[in-house]
Amino acid sequence: SLLKMRGTSRSGKPLGSSCTVHGSTCSTCESTCCPVDIPQIRKCGVSLMKRKLDEEESRMLKADLMVKRIDDELKAKKSKFIELRNERTDLDEKITVEEELLDAHNEEMSKQNQRNYEELDVMVREKKQAEEDYKQIGKQVKTIESKISALKTELIKVEETKLEVVHEQNLCETWIREVDSERIKVEQSIKKRQFEDDEEVVKKKVKIENLKTRMSEVLTGIENLPNDSCILLSVADTSDTPYKVLREFIKKEIATKEKELECPICMEIAASPILTCSEQHLICSLCRLKTEHCPVCSKSYHGKQKRHRYAEQTLEEVRRLKRELEGQN
Repeated sequence: SLLKMRGTSRSGKPLGSSCTVHGSTCSTCESTCCPVDIPQIRKCGVSLMKRKLDEEESRMLKADLMVKRIDDELKAKKSKFIELRNERTDLDEKITVEEELLDAHNEEMSKQNQRNYEELDVMVREKKQAEEDYKQIGKQVKTIESKISALKTELIKVEETKLEVVHEQNLCETWIREVDSERIKVEQSIKKRQFEDDEEVVKKKVKIENLKTRMSEVLTGIENLPNDSCILLSVADTSDTPYKVLREFIKKEIATKEKELECPICMEIAASPILTCSEQHLICSLCRLKTEHCPVCSKSYHGKQKRHRYAEQTLEEVRRLKRELEGQN
């Protein structure tokens, strides 16, 4: 049908007009031809033979490809067979070697068991001999035990003496540890107190500076107010308020610090030099001469007198605050 659409036969020649005789077409070349046209029939026969040859050639090519694929598969299977055969040979050799090793191992185990039985017999005989020796040695042990009993009595006396000496040594070690512990606590307390005092001083200074700055701002604001008589009267009543707040703050700080500096015996503000116990409880130098125990923690004062440096710094701070207060007045 495709050849009809192109208007040509399989040989490439143009199709003729439809045969009107018997109204039929050529079944060979699918072209319309007259039954009495001999040359055309021959051409159609040639085309048919050519087509059959082409088909036969195509089948031969397919057969060749199939034969080639089968040959390749046979070669691959043969190669795999050879590989498996070689592997089987190797496995047979390994099995033979392992069986020989197993036989040798069994033989060695048999010999070892025989040696073990012989050694066991020797050990049984040695055990009997050892039991006899044990009885003889037992008699000697009883004699030695009687001697040991006498020595133990003497050893107990020596141990008692040793315990007394060790007890005294332990007391000395305990006292040394306590002294070291107290020393560490005092050092830590001193560092902590110094850090806290430094922080407190910085905070107080910052607070005072802020109050002074605020006071300057208030005074500047008062000076910039309009010159009105009513306002001036109001200012006259309140112009001293910032200074008054600052003075009150300084007085409170002085009172707080003086409370911290009170001697727990005479209840007076301690003057330099301010002394302390091992727990950093202060005492004035006059009251220290009158007592040998801290009035706060009851610990004994021993050794060289210790000065309370932080309390003396607080005393200097109180004096400085008093000078500032006097300067404002």
